[in-house]
Amino acid sequence: MGRRGVPPTVAGRGLGRHDVSVPTAAIRRFFRSDLGRKGLRYAAVSTVSIAITEVVLAFAFGVLGWGARVANLVAFVFGGLPAYVLNRRWTWRKTGRSHLTREILPFWVLAFIGLGLSTLAVGVAEDAATEVTDSRRLQTVLVVGASLAAFGTVWVAKFFAFDRLMFGEDALFDRRR
Repeated sequence: MGRRGVPPTVAGRGLGRHDVSVPTAAIRRFFRSDLGRKGLRYAAVSTVSIAITEVVLAFAFGVLGWGARVANLVAFVFGGLPAYVLNRRWTWRKTGRSHLTREILPFWVLAFIGLGLSTLAVGVAEDAATEVTDSRRLQTVLVVGASLAAFGTVWVAKFFAFDRLMFGEDALFDRRR
């Protein structure tokens, strides 16, 4: 061990006593790969979708005074529609008509799994928030945070499901098979 219990390969690199060497070449290679580029596009689409969803949720819950579960459902629809179109056309470069059983239904099944988790989470957050505070602003922050956490738990799984099952070149549900 090097100084202060830090392995010698990590200590003394000039970046801080606990910094490790980042394999930047490997990271660059990944983001230059087809999967890495799709991952970046998926993240960008998700950012747009999440922004729409969370703004609608915050407005419906915080301003309009709707219940968290109803506000979450409406926000889900507003964010889900552009997510499908952008992911299909831009992330996975699919053109032509969507296929009901190979693309649309699997996409929405996965989306509804996320909706179920987020609806459960926002309901629990709303119940807990109303016990803790009368501030609708703080309640809104807690509800929006619960929604983000729930959708985030399925985000990576959805990417690989979209790529391997629906939209990717070797997708299981690809109509060219």
